[in-house]
Amino acid sequence: MDIIDAIQRIVNEVVENEYRHDECPPEFIVSLLYEKSVELDERSDKDHKIILTVRHLGSCFSKVIFPQVTQVFGYDSLKEEMKYMYNRTM
Repeated sequence: MDIIDAIQRIVNEVVENEYRHDECPPEFIVSLLYEKSVELDERSDKDHKIILTVRHLGSCFSKVIFPQVTQVFGYDSLKEEMKYMYNRTM
């Protein structure tokens, strides 16, 4: 199991625990954003980011959950990130 699968498993548990009674529960998808850049005529890895996407009520919203370089005091909980994203689809 890779890290994306591990995070997706936890995300699925949160959805089950928090939104199982919703008439239209949200769908959360964990994915990897991989960008390539051309620097000095050589191909090199530029960036890898873990993305969380929510689909709900016809809306789709994505957010980088790792790395969060603007966080000074650490990361918010995954559950809180999901709650914030869910609320943005309303």
